[in-house]
Amino acid sequence: MGMSINVTGAYYVLFFRGIGLSFSEIALLNTVYMVMHVLIEYPSGVLADKYGRKLTFLLGMGLHSVYYTGVGLSHAFLPIAIAYSIGGTGMAFISGTLVAWIVDEVKAEKGEERIKFVFGRSSIYAGIFGAFSGVLASLVAVYGLHMPFLAAGGLGFLTVGAAFLLMNENYGNVQKSYNAIFVSGITKFFSESHLLALTVLSILFNISIGIFMLTWQVILTDEGVLNEYIGILFVSMFLAMTVGGIVATRLFRRMDKVSVLKVVLIGAILCYLCVGLLAQWWASLACFVGIEAIIAVWGAAFYTWINQYIPSEVRATLLSAYSTIFAVCYAVSQPFVGKTIDIFGKSSYFVGITLFLTCLLIIVLKGGDMHE
Repeated sequence: MGMSINVTGAYYVLFFRGIGLSFSEIALLNTVYMVMHVLIEYPSGVLADKYGRKLTFLLGMGLHSVYYTGVGLSHAFLPIAIAYSIGGTGMAFISGTLVAWIVDEVKAEKGEERIKFVFGRSSIYAGIFGAFSGVLASLVAVYGLHMPFLAAGGLGFLTVGAAFLLMNENYGNVQKSYNAIFVSGITKFFSESHLLALTVLSILFNISIGIFMLTWQVILTDEGVLNEYIGILFVSMFLAMTVGGIVATRLFRRMDKVSVLKVVLIGAILCYLCVGLLAQWWASLACFVGIEAIIAVWGAAFYTWINQYIPSEVRATLLSAYSTIFAVCYAVSQPFVGKTIDIFGKSSYFVGITLFLTCLLIIVLKGGDMHE
């Protein structure tokens, strides 16, 4: 699955720019994706708890594979937007479902204490396979910048077959009706202050940190890196994700969650400030590699933390509720992000995000003695 999702990352912005799309149009595609994600996410989480998380994951992965294939075969905005709507639907079936499946499988076999280390190690494996996806992207991109999308579609269909054969099925609450789970999940989510606080924190951090995904390829090529080297540089970022997973497992043994968050924010501020102020490809690459490691640490800490407040019987439902709220905020922010970059430029935006992250760090430092 990781290779399928990541194989397009090195070239997707270059492909879209090459067929004439503006940053605003690229951001609009992300909005289409996230809107479909919003519409389907919560109902799919309820579906997973009621009828099976493996079944829901297989459906989502199949749709996501169709999305990649459709983009790879298209060269105009409208058909690509249709493919993106299919992809958003597929990811809605995947997102909360897969995490819920992992958490309950690990709890049943190893115990709850092992969950945080599983998420840390998953970043390690994601980095390794992500590195392979970067190599694959470079190999196929010589035949056209659309080829990584077709490769992603093929890998996605292989993932569907492997998951069908290897995954166990697990469920949430099968006794309640679909409608009862739907309503109780909403009530539970909005009555749990920890879930709401973690959701707000995740939204603020990810909208800030995610901007590099839209711009890193263009920044590096503008600073002199040739297109054919982008895939290889993408490999280094995934290796950084592996390092981030290793760092996460070490930090979990030495720091509380708030301290880990402080480290993540300080690292993000330094990386974004350097990208915004320096116009050297080697400095930008080093910072992008650092951001990948930071994202890995954040992801392991966040999903361990939030799952502590979610009961097993509605885990996929509540994780989907979180994803729905996150997707709404992300979809609303993307057109603004794209338009801001078009108007003020990439470097100015990175400096602006640095200031925002600094404010977020101050809030966390002020509340450092708060209860988790």
